[in-house]
Amino acid sequence: MRFLLDEMFPEAAATMLRDEHGHDALHVGDVGPHGTDDLAVATFARSGHRAVVTENVADDATAPDLALVCVLKREQASSGGQHCPT
Repeated sequence: MRFLLDEMFPEAAATMLRDEHGHDALHVGDVGPHGTDDLAVATFARSGHRAVVTENVADDATAPDLALVCVLKREQASSGGQHCPT
């Protein structure tokens, strides 16, 4: 699987996934500047057959043909907060 990490993650996370774990991972900073709109990120992810790794599922949940990997925030995971859509 190829990953595109959303901007809430540090660029170092993509580097770690590549260098230490052998995954094909990019950061949205590779797509454009901070605040690049969600449509551009989704388009880039689709064109590169990448799954978007994000905490903001609502931003991309309605995008057609977009693979999402949702990560719960630490406080949501322990408190039974919102779950990723199925």
